[in-house]
Amino acid sequence: MILLVVTILGIILAGLDGGSPESDTVRTGHGPNSITNGIPHGYDRTEAGAQTSATNFVQAANQVSLGRISAEEAKSALVGSNASDALLAVLDESVTQAEGTVMNVLPALVNVTDYSDDRAVVSVWAVSASQNDLSGTGKVSVLTVWSTTTVTLEWENRDWKAVDWAFRSGPEPEEVSFPEGDSTLAEFGANGLYTFFVE
Repeated sequence: MILLVVTILGIILAGLDGGSPESDTVRTGHGPNSITNGIPHGYDRTEAGAQTSATNFVQAANQVSLGRISAEEAKSALVGSNASDALLAVLDESVTQAEGTVMNVLPALVNVTDYSDDRAVVSVWAVSASQNDLSGTGKVSVLTVWSTTTVTLEWENRDWKAVDWAFRSGPEPEEVSFPEGDSTLAEFGANGLYTFFVE
């Protein structure tokens, strides 16, 4: 398993180093198969492909909000033609972060609540970890926030594209040791490594 992860990372880094500055090809089990302007895309038409697509969309939306990738590039690579106003608004509402701010979204559990070859609904329970310079003192403060994002995907142009989005805060880990039956966390999630680190 470790050898497989190292091999995949090596291929990704080699591609990012020697390929086109705008688009690179990667090889994975179910996608992404390309990274364009820092945005992973190109997923298999499978449940695993949908899981990974939804998780990477959540992370890409976070990067748009931080101003690290553009909303237009994210829309072009990740968003379907039937996208809801709510989803488009998320990508259009970028914010300016203070210099030195670091923020990453890390998936904890991913559940597919509905799936067909043309449409998938995926719930991503994740923690956002951020670091900031505390009042310009040079001391680092750390904040973690748990949230659940539901992404609806449609198969379009040979890829999974996000068409709708719902977000809510929580639950905190201590609240879900024994989740209620109507919670997506009450169902077994998927095992796997969903994410790619793109600097």
